[in-house]
Amino acid sequence: MDMVRPWESENPSRDLSEAVLAAVARAEGKQPAELSPPLFDVIDPDALDHLFDGKPETAGTVAFRYHGYLVIVDQYGRVTVEEETPVPSDPL
Repeated sequence: MDMVRPWESENPSRDLSEAVLAAVARAEGKQPAELSPPLFDVIDPDALDHLFDGKPETAGTVAFRYHGYLVIVDQYGRVTVEEETPVPSDPL
């Protein structure tokens, strides 16, 4: 079952790493502190927080896998969390 759970920060000054944790926790029905492994095992939270730094000339998105989801963050601070779909393996 594919599940898309878009989430946008209600507080634009919120760090992107906090927004990612909140979005994934919401998708899981958990608190951010309950997520395991921690986000820093997957991506550098400080680098993520400063990736776009509110500079209008900095455009783009970053995507990574975390806690069984594909997480996509864009230059506007929008975080989209999509459940990963297993890829069928090639027959031998």
